[in-house]
Amino acid sequence: MKQLAALGLAVVLVLSCCRSSPRRGLTRIAIAQYITHPALDETREGYVREMQRLGFTEKNGYLLEYQNAGGELSTAKLIAARFASGEYALIFSIATPMSQAVKSAAEGKGIPVVFGAITDPVSAGLAQSMDKPGNNITGTSDRWPYEKQMELIRQVLPSARRVGVVFNPGEANSRYAMQETRRAAGAVGLELVEAPVSSPSDIIAAVDSVARRSDVLYVPADNTAMAGAAAIVRRAERYRLPVVAGDPGTFAAGCLVGLGVSYRDLGVQAALLTAKILRDKAKPGELPVVTSGRPKLMVNTAVARNLGINIPEGVLRAADEVIK
Repeated sequence: MKQLAALGLAVVLVLSCCRSSPRRGLTRIAIAQYITHPALDETREGYVREMQRLGFTEKNGYLLEYQNAGGELSTAKLIAARFASGEYALIFSIATPMSQAVKSAAEGKGIPVVFGAITDPVSAGLAQSMDKPGNNITGTSDRWPYEKQMELIRQVLPSARRVGVVFNPGEANSRYAMQETRRAAGAVGLELVEAPVSSPSDIIAAVDSVARRSDVLYVPADNTAMAGAAAIVRRAERYRLPVVAGDPGTFAAGCLVGLGVSYRDLGVQAALLTAKILRDKAKPGELPVVTSGRPKLMVNTAVARNLGINIPEGVLRAADEVIK
């Protein structure tokens, strides 16, 4: 447990749950997050706020407890084991590595699990199917609009041919995301220039390795890359390379354009699933996995001016968010 203390991970949020807890008579819900980055933070914040709106508050006898593994798998397993100890009514796990650890720790213990922001729950071994996940677990999926993202690159940067991508092949979600990204890129005539990393500390060298061979950089559905989005953008500026995002949080780091799901809404949907399980006594494994709705298109015209890029009028008109 020294890892947890050293990282200062334990954070208590005032809220609520359903199996009785010895602590001050409150029932507890656990929130386990794998790593800090905008998309996952948005998922957690959407969940917490919706839980408050639904009445899962200390006043009503509930408490939410939150821990973050800091991107360390060994720490994620420690957190999962603690939350699966039997003192929590439900565990909300955020990101694939954490959700896999939680599912393994909670197996056979009767603790319902709701996962959040999982790219492909089936290939990650979290769900038997999207319609009926089984095994006392359900959640939300952030499957990205890969084809539309690659088409956006062609629209905004018609002369681009090579797309640099930094990713961590050690993540199950990233392996799936890269498979889909390769397929989507090939469909529109783009070539990926790939740079695998194993931790955020590898990102700068990875960007350097692909920058001179790429026309644009793309931040994929990869926890390591998304956590290092700001570093990717800063390094790309040295090469005057535009960066394309697949989620709002990464776009906010200074990307040229972005097309992605609302992670805050995924958190809201996870809270609604939690309410169905705890209040309506629904069986998690019979609740379909919730996917995101219409993707959000984002454009940064200030970055475009700085790089000498003309954003097509059609893209500007269709944008949900424009930073000037």
